[in-house]
Amino acid sequence: MSKFLVIFTILAIFPAISWAASLNFTTEHQNQAVAETSEAGLTKEQRRQFSKAHAILMILGWLFFVPTGFLFARLGRDLYKEQQLFGSAVWFQIHRVSNFLGVICIVTSILCIFISTQFHWKGTGSGSKYWTEWHTDLGVISTVLAVAQPLNSLLRCGPTHSKRVYFNWAHRITGILGYSLAFITIIIAAVNFKKIWNEPVLEIVLVSVPTVFAFALFAGFGVLESDRFRSKSEFGKKKRSSIKLEKFEPHILRAPAIFMSIGAFLAGALALSLLVANGYKNV
Repeated sequence: MSKFLVIFTILAIFPAISWAASLNFTTEHQNQAVAETSEAGLTKEQRRQFSKAHAILMILGWLFFVPTGFLFARLGRDLYKEQQLFGSAVWFQIHRVSNFLGVICIVTSILCIFISTQFHWKGTGSGSKYWTEWHTDLGVISTVLAVAQPLNSLLRCGPTHSKRVYFNWAHRITGILGYSLAFITIIIAAVNFKKIWNEPVLEIVLVSVPTVFAFALFAGFGVLESDRFRSKSEFGKKKRSSIKLEKFEPHILRAPAIFMSIGAFLAGALALSLLVANGYKNV
């Protein structure tokens, strides 16, 4: 378990290091800031840095932390059943911590973009560009849904309560809807905000990494762990009826596949963060 904690800690720390490096405040930027101070106290360069921080934090929140928590909630429940992490199931603690860190990134990101725009609303009714309004509206809605997740978890009833199924579906639908809207919001930025998103095709591919891996894992293990597949793989050893009566055991490849996917989430998020950090080069 100590090895497991070290791995997860490393995965959590690397994005923070990437974000700090991406701010890229050089001496030249600082000198330019002194010369270009605006009436609001922020220079054009400083506003751009806040815009970059906004994008990078959203990337880390929605494309690394949130998918990690979601993956453990859906596929990690049957792993490490004999062990606990700080008094609770391992999958639950990783799900909770990952989503909490994701929400922190998302909320901080919203604060950064409001500072960058000097707290001017850019959504519907603002008179901003068409895709800017869409990006703002969908981004705000997805952020509200992200914040609602830890709040509605406070209303969670016991596992055996008759109403638990309603909470499970509400929690699940809120998470999927929030992620879907965030995914669309990031795609809008990659396609339309070319001053900061300079490689739209590559960035769309990287944004799609968590979704592709999640669907591949759900479909793959849905087949590998089905009764029909297991009965065929156990042909000549056990009868199918006996297999159904056995205690369910996850496929031997499930844990490696989950951690490989998390590594892919991290790699995609870091690559996107670096691309965004290098935005505004020729503007």
